[in-house]
Amino acid sequence: MAAGPWIVYDSFLKEKNLGTHVMGGTPDIFKVALAAQAYVPDILLAGDALYSDITNEVSQTDTGYTTGGQAEVVSIDDTVAGEMTIDIVSPDWTAGTANLVAATAIIYNTSKSNKLVAYCILDDDTTPGTPTDITVTSTNTLTVNTAAGIYTESRIDA
Repeated sequence: MAAGPWIVYDSFLKEKNLGTHVMGGTPDIFKVALAAQAYVPDILLAGDALYSDITNEVSQTDTGYTTGGQAEVVSIDDTVAGEMTIDIVSPDWTAGTANLVAATAIIYNTSKSNKLVAYCILDDDTTPGTPTDITVTSTNTLTVNTAAGIYTESRIDA
């Protein structure tokens, strides 16, 4: 099972370019939430824009998940000339006495009215591009790997 790439919401792209989101210096506070397969992200500008647009968030009853997800530290990797990659620490959840069932991880900015940033499908092997629930059984851990970063901007040399 492999998670798909992080896909940025159009609303985030617009807001980032307007200076809404603070990634460096003293960054905003970002969280990662989980949703079941019934949530189908709408990345278009007129689509999902806020945490409240997320439907079917994972249950917190004995699953090891807390409603709203968990806070993560945002970092900027600028080690490659002409590129800046936004990243977070790979979030993880350990299932409680009940199984943890999720299909999508969603990053949002709690410092800016819970505006959505990006999402990834947790099992992109089954039907690429389509959220499908995965089950993490009791006491096992779900880790969302962010090693490749969330979002990269590249300078275009003319």
